[in-house]
Order: sequence, then structure tokens, then C-alpha cells
Amino acid sequence: MSTIQDGRALPSADDVFAAIPEPHASADARSRIRAANRAVGRRIAVLDDDPTGSQTVHDVAVVTVLDRAEYAAGLADAGSTCFVLTNTRSLTEADAVAVNRSAGRSLFELGDQLGGPVQLISRSDSTLRGHVIAEVRALDAARRDVTGRGYDGVLLIPAFFEAGRVTAGDIHWARVGSEWLPAGETEFARDASFGYTASDLKDFVAEKSGGARSPQATSTASASTTSASAVPSASPRSSGASATARSSSSTPRSTATWKSSSSDSRTPNDPAGRSCPGPVRRSCAPSPGWSRGPRSPRRTSGRQAIPAATDSSWSARTSG
Repeated sequence: MSTIQDGRALPSADDVFAAIPEPHASADARSRIRAANRAVGRRIAVLDDDPTGSQTVHDVAVVTVLDRAEYAAGLADAGSTCFVLTNTRSLTEADAVAVNRSAGRSLFELGDQLGGPVQLISRSDSTLRGHVIAEVRALDAARRDVTGRGYDGVLLIPAFFEAGRVTAGDIHWARVGSEWLPAGETEFARDASFGYTASDLKDFVAEKSGGARSPQATSTASASTTSASAVPSASPRSSGASATARSSSSTPRSTATWKSSSSDSRTPNDPAGRSCPGPVRRSCAPSPGWSRGPRSPRRTSGRQAIPAATDSSWSARTSG
């Protein structure tokens, strides 16, 4: 059944999902991407706006205080990934912007000290709640503060397959009971702090920008644009441009991309086998390729080291 939003009919979930291509698998993609990150000294810092993100990953460091020395300790090794708990979803927009700009500036400066790029993943909610645009703008400003150059685009990639939240046909869907609904028709969209009406991500960006971005200014990329050719070898070429992204644990079927005027859109890949643009990614679900199982985290100062999950763990599928 089709629904009406913003005066136009949205396709039914059955029609959209029937057109989804088969998942694409790239042999050894995760190990190749990790090797590529180590080879160039790349570190991944995940700015997490809510504790749920760091609770569903393993084998990474988690920094629970906003402290430059702790960032450095969590990202000491080339190719490492570190979660930084900002908890900004519980803050006002102004405070969230200040936290992201300060943390982002410290992390970009850390990259200069370590002699390798520090890429930022800004993780948020898979039901589109949070300071969606303000935090990305803050990270863009932080990058300009340190490097003199902002990002060339923003990638909005919400998905959390295991929880029944996927993006397909440019529409974000949430499974409620046995039914797939456009996200704008769910209780999540009626959130008192972060409510919205749009389900099509192009319209969502326009709505959250207060009209500063029109739906026509947003491009989309289907799953067919994600291919094995995007997975780097151990010695990747550096990217000529950068992109900001709100990203997810699993590659979505369709991605709304809020691009700037840059003509060069080449982008690197994330550390877990997904072909998704970066280097600033907002993850709207747990970390890529995550698995969960019994663990006993160790705490050192403001840093939490989470060991790998045991054999009883379960893992999410990555797909293209």
C-alpha cells in the first residue's frame, strides 16, 4: 500500500524491496581495508552521540571522557579504531555543536602529530533522531579550523538491519511488528526533541536544514554503485577529495548524499569491509561488521578497552 507524504505518494515497501539487488560480497574485503589503513597510518575515531553505539562493538578502545590525551592513547596504533562517547544526543544543539567542534579539532590535530590521517565517524540513531545536520557542520568547521579545508559532501546512510531499519528506494523504513513503515510514519518521528515528517531522505535533509537545502540539491546513490573496485589494496592511492557522512553499521540499499560543489568525489573506505564513502562518517547504527558476546571490559582512566567477543558471539552481515 502506498502512503502520502508531502503531497505525493510513496511506493509500498513490497514494491521497493522487490527491486533490491542481491548483496555484493568482496573476498577478504575487511582484511584488505584494515591492511590499507595500517599501511598509510590511518586511524578511525567514532564520535558516538549515545552510549548504545559503543556497547555493541568489540576489539576497540572506548574513550568516555573528552580528553586529548585519551584520544591519543586510544588511537596510538596505526589502523586502530577508537569510540569517543560525546553523549550529545542528550544535549542542546548549541552544546552538541560545541562538543563536536572541540573534539573534532583535537582529533584532526592528533592526526598531524601521529603523521597519519585521523578519519572521523559521527555515529547517531538509526531512526534519524539526533542533531543530524548541526553536528556534521560542526565537524566541517573543525576540519577547516585545523586543515584550512572543509568537506566536499555529506553522506546520509541510515540502516540497522537487525533492528529492522533500512534505507531503500531513497526512503528510510522501520519494521513495526510485522509491517514495514516509512520512518516518518512511526513513533520515532514524533520524538519530542528530534521529530520529523519526511521519510524520503532527500526530503528529510531539506526538512532538517530548515529549507536551506532543497530536495533537488540532494543526490542519491543506489547499491549498484557499491562495488569491489572501491575496496583498496594494501597500498591504496590517496583520495583527491573528502566527504562527510552520517553512516551505518551496514551499507544501505540507497544513500542520500548531500554534496557540495566539489567535482572530485573519490572517497576511501571504512575499516570493516563496506564500500561506503568517508572520511567523516556519521554512523546511525552500531559499528561495521559488529558482533556481540560475553565480555568484561577493562577501564583505564577514561578509556575502556573492549576485547574481542567469544565464540558465542553473533555477527551482523555486511552487504552492498
